[in-house]
Amino acid sequence: MAAVRCALAFILVLVATAFAQAQVVHRKNVPAGDATPDGGSFSIRFPIAYNDVEVSARDPSTSAPATTLFMLTGAENDNIRFSATEASIEGLEVKPMEDFMSGVKQQSDAAVTDIHRETNGGQEILSFALNVPGGGYYFRVVRANNVQYMQVVQFPESARDKATKMKDDFFASFKIIARAPAGK
Repeated sequence: MAAVRCALAFILVLVATAFAQAQVVHRKNVPAGDATPDGGSFSIRFPIAYNDVEVSARDPSTSAPATTLFMLTGAENDNIRFSATEASIEGLEVKPMEDFMSGVKQQSDAAVTDIHRETNGGQEILSFALNVPGGGYYFRVVRANNVQYMQVVQFPESARDKATKMKDDFFASFKIIARAPAGK
């Protein structure tokens, strides 16, 4: 259920008036290792077991096609959750990535730190930490070729040190690849 909430929240950020219409779980409890979502165009080294989920949403006020979110997500015993997502932004009103950062920090008592922005080989990249009461998040947002990718590490305060040690390898292992055929 947490994966669904995370996916829906991400879709709402991308498509303000959209609602989830379909969810497909392609694979569950896949062992840690190199991972590519079914139908996705990225790979990442997942440090824990994960699920491969696809969520589609459509804005009912337009005739635009549904937006599909490809997501890999998993949580470990320390309640550290890793997620990597992909969503096409083609044809959508695309706001600056900083707007996303400002939106997530609107939580009460939230603070954004460690902001890093770069452009690399046609990719826009924004990384930051969000500290909230009881824990935090590490975000890395990448935009390239009308697609937005997001990697997130979520953790309780008790696991902050462990999550911090794991996030650099997780983020650094991200690669954009050719789109995988569905069902492979």
